[in-house]
Amino acid sequence: MKKTTKLTLILVALIAVSLMIALIGKKENMRSFDANLFAVSDTSAIASVTISSQTFTNELTKTAKGWTLNNQYLADPNMIHIMQSILSQVKVKRPVAKLNHEEIVKSLKEQGRKVSIKYDDGTQWNFIAGGNASKKDAFYLKDEQAYFVEIPGYNNYISGIFELTENQWRDRLLFSSTWRSLKSLEINYLDENEKLKIYFDNKFLAVEGVSKLDTAALMTYMGQYEYFQINDYLEKGKYPKYDSLSLTTPMAELTVRDIDLSKDVDLRIFPLLKNQNFYLVVGRKEEMMVIDSKRMSNILSKKDQFISK
Repeated sequence: MKKTTKLTLILVALIAVSLMIALIGKKENMRSFDANLFAVSDTSAIASVTISSQTFTNELTKTAKGWTLNNQYLADPNMIHIMQSILSQVKVKRPVAKLNHEEIVKSLKEQGRKVSIKYDDGTQWNFIAGGNASKKDAFYLKDEQAYFVEIPGYNNYISGIFELTENQWRDRLLFSSTWRSLKSLEINYLDENEKLKIYFDNKFLAVEGVSKLDTAALMTYMGQYEYFQINDYLEKGKYPKYDSLSLTTPMAELTVRDIDLSKDVDLRIFPLLKNQNFYLVVGRKEEMMVIDSKRMSNILSKKDQFISK
């Protein structure tokens, strides 16, 4: 056999051995962790999710009427759906390398969020969720082992769902009345001594003081109340200007009375602050909310707008 042929065969053999070692190493690496370690196969079986840190605890509980927050508020259905999607689709990308494992575990224990999932059958699953300072990489910690986690094809920071504040978990739905269920809607403009009152009159809605009603204008207006969300809740003490504003005289008071008492609303509406685009609104439980000026201006209508031309 020629020398060149022997060298070629040796080279081919070496390449084959290298490939085999690489493949075996890859398979061994794949067997070293379970990609579905944190994935919840059936989110409908979750009874509650408790998220806690060193400074707060949020408890989300499934009830017959939907999810509640801290046994006090309704939880935002959209946020619950996002959380369930993350819990069901999360994958372990790989275990954290030994080089920085200790540092990441320490960070997760000090700054991460402990997540406790309770199922309908009474079983429980716990882990700690967190990430790096840039909120780019997400880590989960279980049994002293930290893992890089991800949702393939989804580039957002998936541990962020567990870092929401109480107000961010709250349902932002403010109005959910329809013209069929509405008993009355009243806006008293305190600074103008003017009032808009819409009420159910036998078979249809009427506007007090308007004899020639523009039905189309009224129905367009009422459409806003079928599904109207606030922009955000404000935590008292964090926004001094709005705290001070809430102690002044409101520009208007709005009340909604529905056949369903749970849809009743009582609001105090305050004037816009200078260079601000959000109205401050205070509810019956003194919760502070903000609504963007465009949508709030559409709500603050007057009876002249419903007179047929």
